[in-house]
Amino acid sequence: PQQAASAARAALNKGAGLLLGPLLSTSVRAVGPIARRAGVNVVAFTTDRTVAGDGVFVMGMLPRAEIERVVAHAAAQGVERFAAIAPRTAYGEIALSEFNRAVARNQRTVVAAELYSPGGGTDFSQLVRNFVSFDRRAAQLEAQRAALGAQADEAAQRTLAQLEGRKTVGDVGFDALFLPDGAGGSLLSIAPFLPFFDVQAPTVRLLGTGLWDEPATLAEPALIGGWFASPEPAQRRAFEQDFLESYGQPPQRLATLAYDAAALAAVLARSPSPDPFGAAAISDPAGFVGVDGVFRFRADGVVDRAFAVLEVVEGGAKVADQAATTFEAAGN
Repeated sequence: PQQAASAARAALNKGAGLLLGPLLSTSVRAVGPIARRAGVNVVAFTTDRTVAGDGVFVMGMLPRAEIERVVAHAAAQGVERFAAIAPRTAYGEIALSEFNRAVARNQRTVVAAELYSPGGGTDFSQLVRNFVSFDRRAAQLEAQRAALGAQADEAAQRTLAQLEGRKTVGDVGFDALFLPDGAGGSLLSIAPFLPFFDVQAPTVRLLGTGLWDEPATLAEPALIGGWFASPEPAQRRAFEQDFLESYGQPPQRLATLAYDAAALAAVLARSPSPDPFGAAAISDPAGFVGVDGVFRFRADGVVDRAFAVLEVVEGGAKVADQAATTFEAAGN
């Protein structure tokens, strides 16, 4: 934060009319008052919406918008019963809260939710086993097999044959499972246990956030068929290729935020307005087009984005539902 504050003062002393960054919310809190005293707005890259407002515009990928998008898509595809397994972290608890709101807004039901401690202290096999009532359902299967085995009629024997290879009977109690974690957390420790305990698409649809949008996560076979919200990938792929050709290495995921912010500043600078970097110009309701799709800033400084829904497939992800290209098309 101290370095961010120093950098902000140096930029303002050189006549900056708009500040792009910083990244972390603690640094944004340090920079905001300095920029306000100078009458200059800030476009920050953080995902913490609580720092938005009073001259600070938050441009990061916010969990709320991602979660609203993927939950609405799941509901439109017929999902009625939602469940969640989330890390007991600041992000996980925020994501779970937004998930509950999004499910309620879509007039669906959250039937179960569990928070786990990140790190090496959780037995994820037992967590998933208990969450889906595996032992109870396995016992029901054995009881059903015993009852059918005691019957000599052909129909009973046919039903018994159909149960061959099954581990349980009955469904797991939900149609979609929300997992707001990524490869940097515990997702890849949880995911392999899901199909083993009968949680897999298309019977149960796995739902994620933008944390899923990385190669290690998309390579996990247990997540195939899962959905998560993300910017439309085609434009980003072109950006990544250009970046690779220019610099000889692929960009970090956050590079598109910086690129779109710089492009926003360039568009605003060309405006004939006497206050091109003012709040009214930045919060143009028509929004702007960037590598990560269309975006705009609300009056409270929080970004709106038009996300696509991606489906995890073997070798990566494909678009399951395209992003809107204008906010009118998105119904906003």
